[in-house]
Amino acid sequence: MKKVLIFSIFLLPLLGLAQMPSHFENVSFRPFDRYVYAVDSFHTSIRPYLMDQVDPIVSIDTLYAVTTKSKFLNYILNKNVIKLKKNDVWFTINPYINFEMGKSSDTSKKSYINTRGFIISGEIGKKIAFTSTFRENQALFADYRNGIVQSIGVIPGQGSYKPFKVGACDWGFATGVISYSPSKHFNFQLGTDKNFFGDGYRSLFLSDNSTAYPFFKITTDFWKIKYVNLWCQFTDAQYPTREDRDMGYAKKWASIQYLSWNSTKWFNISVFESVMWGNADSLGNYRGFDFSYANPVIFLRPVEFENGSPDNVMMGGNLKVTIKKKYILYSQALIDEFNLKEMKENTGYWANKYGYQIGAKTFDLLGLKHFDIQGEYNRVRPFTYSHWSTLQCWGNFNQPLAHPLGANFEEFVGIARYNKKRFFIDCKLVVAHYGTSTKTFNAGENVFADYTKNHIEYGNVIGQGLEKTLRQTDISLSYLINPLYNLNITAGITNRHLEGTTTNLVYFALRTSLDNMFFDY
Repeated sequence: MKKVLIFSIFLLPLLGLAQMPSHFENVSFRPFDRYVYAVDSFHTSIRPYLMDQVDPIVSIDTLYAVTTKSKFLNYILNKNVIKLKKNDVWFTINPYINFEMGKSSDTSKKSYINTRGFIISGEIGKKIAFTSTFRENQALFADYRNGIVQSIGVIPGQGSYKPFKVGACDWGFATGVISYSPSKHFNFQLGTDKNFFGDGYRSLFLSDNSTAYPFFKITTDFWKIKYVNLWCQFTDAQYPTREDRDMGYAKKWASIQYLSWNSTKWFNISVFESVMWGNADSLGNYRGFDFSYANPVIFLRPVEFENGSPDNVMMGGNLKVTIKKKYILYSQALIDEFNLKEMKENTGYWANKYGYQIGAKTFDLLGLKHFDIQGEYNRVRPFTYSHWSTLQCWGNFNQPLAHPLGANFEEFVGIARYNKKRFFIDCKLVVAHYGTSTKTFNAGENVFADYTKNHIEYGNVIGQGLEKTLRQTDISLSYLINPLYNLNITAGITNRHLEGTTTNLVYFALRTSLDNMFFDY
């Protein structure tokens, strides 16, 4: 992998349009969706979007612009904090903050999040773009969120932390991507960040659920096709490289291909394929990046078979149907392992590992401008994404790479959003039915658990093990102060019911909501 990255860096100058990846990935503020979904040729299931493809459709500079005669208000409401430009080189610097205070109904303590950081973006000429973020965080989750943090051992989506004062957490988080576009047909990205495949709120392929990771990505655009090759290095926080943890956590690699085809103006079909392998085998023998998977135009499953390897291969498909440019039907199907004979006999065979998603969303419902709704159903069989070794399972730094619940669940997500100018109302309902393991029974929900131990061969069903039902409602009201970096002031309430325990969390925040930290599972 190192040789691939080095070769790519030296290749780029020889190969012009800068394509900066969008940093507007927060699920409550996706300003471009209603516009790009109305464009027949746009490949909406590949995120983050490339801004040079979005800008001709809609510009964030004008989308929420407020006219004012005051230079000071214009600066606060419409401008970057710092923007420097000379000839064909420019960059911006903006704050990355989250100052949140909250109070839960089941404790006398107050919760808080204190995030200070920055985001730098820019272009060098017409071919090179870059973006970098850094955040220093302290937080006290004196509510249900603390249970999630303690159960997975990391801050959701942001990695490890250290104790801070009494019961609080301290952590840093950084991302950075450099993007090079030799022409309108090719884009190369090298960096540490997240990627997402799908049209839904969740993705059963690759989501932004886990922390950022190093990657190299090639995106090819031609005719009605967009083709993504993605090579990633993930971290196995459960598997030290040696008994001495000072040597760091073990690493693993993934090669991912995603082919999106707009076959008609209203129908898109996409194909997903991935393979995961460890940086070393179970005996500690070094393997590193397997160049068998470096070919960007070859199917991964035959290569894995010819290698005679234990690598974890998954395949899937994504469909999208667009009706009248604003009614969207979408679905995903993922196959990890599959036995047709056992499927026909409906035996609940453990190695029939698959999942699917069905969803719909619409913009401007009933003719009411900016009133959008979305409904989504996700279902994943037990043991999907798992392997006999954590070095091959579909996970990164203690979190699943796809759905935050891992496997052995079914879930409904309903979302309603409305905005009037810079005021936003966001309502979300999550209802999930799932099962968890015991010390003596592997229920198949944990993607990091060895699937060869403590399981039953037949009779596996969704919700097996310790059966649980979650119902969570989130409602927030926000005012967008500056759209260029999504600075907003927000008040919200979360009602969460899990196995007889009900929690109400009220919070207020001043923040730049650019990415996601999921606590709705």
